[in-house]
Amino acid sequence: MRFVLVFITCVIVVAGLSCGDDSRGPSSQMRSFNNPPVIVDHNDTSTTVGDTLRLYAEASDIDGDSLSYGGFVHVSLSDIKNGTIPKYQFIERLRLLEFISQWYDRPSRKVTLYVVDDHGGADSTTFRVFVN
Repeated sequence: MRFVLVFITCVIVVAGLSCGDDSRGPSSQMRSFNNPPVIVDHNDTSTTVGDTLRLYAEASDIDGDSLSYGGFVHVSLSDIKNGTIPKYQFIERLRLLEFISQWYDRPSRKVTLYVVDDHGGADSTTFRVFVN
């Protein structure tokens, strides 16, 4: 009988339930649901061979969570095999993707910008960059 009472007490404490009028139990300090951040969608865009295209990632989070940003230009296996890997960099502190288009990027490349909050929520936007 004593084991059963100790077990039930432990389950109640772990579950964050409290007995009596004390509402300051563990559950009142934890957020039970995380709203993911929402990234601003980008429309397809265009650039000219040799130009540097600057694309900024913008997002909001209604929970006020800390956000981390990233971005990349999609690469295919044939790009790797042929050495036609796109030239780009993502600078997180600026939330900026810089893409320097080359002749082999014609007719277009897919680009993805993404955001992740510190609770694992995420969002992304993918669009095309047409190269003239």
